[in-house]
Formats: sequence, C-alpha cells, structure tokens
Amino acid sequence: MSQFPCPDWLKPAFKQRFDELAFAAGEYQINKEVRQNQEALMKRLRGELSEEQLKLLLEWDEAANYRNAIEKEQMYYAGIKDGILISKHFFGFMSADADKS
Repeated sequence: MSQFPCPDWLKPAFKQRFDELAFAAGEYQINKEVRQNQEALMKRLRGELSEEQLKLLLEWDEAANYRNAIEKEQMYYAGIKDGILISKHFFGFMSADADKS
C-alpha cells in the first residue's frame, strides 16, 4: 500500500497478520451466524431472481466487497502508523523523563 511507507520486507508480515486476524474473526460465533444467514438469503435469491439479475447482483456484491477490503486495509495500515507514532512519542517522552533523573 503506497500510503504507508515501510520496507518491502515488512509488508508480507503485516499482510500475514491481517490474514490471521481475518481468519480468527471468521471463527467468532456471531460471524458464523451472520454467514449462515447470508447463505440462506443467497439461496432465496437464486430461487427468485433471473440469471441476469443474479449475475448483476453478484457483480455489485463483488465490487462492494472489494471496496470494503480496500477500506479495511487502509484502516489497518493507518492503525499501525498511529501505533508507531504513539509508541515513538511515548517512549520519547519516557526517555526524556528518564534523562531528567
């Protein structure tokens, strides 16, 4: 992601961590229940929509999911950046306070 400057070797580690968190989120009971509901709705849609309507809906859903994934990725990297800045300032503050002793 170009908005988060970091060494190229570090990006796969962030991606792996993001993927681990996404997998873990899918294991939560509430997410399993939501997924089951979504599958039931898709079954209904397949029975009630024409092939063309279903195709259009699935294309829209894919575009919405892609946008959502990009937004989550941007928020994830923004959170990392914020965490780094907070740590930098916190440890800088602590270091300056230690220097006064």
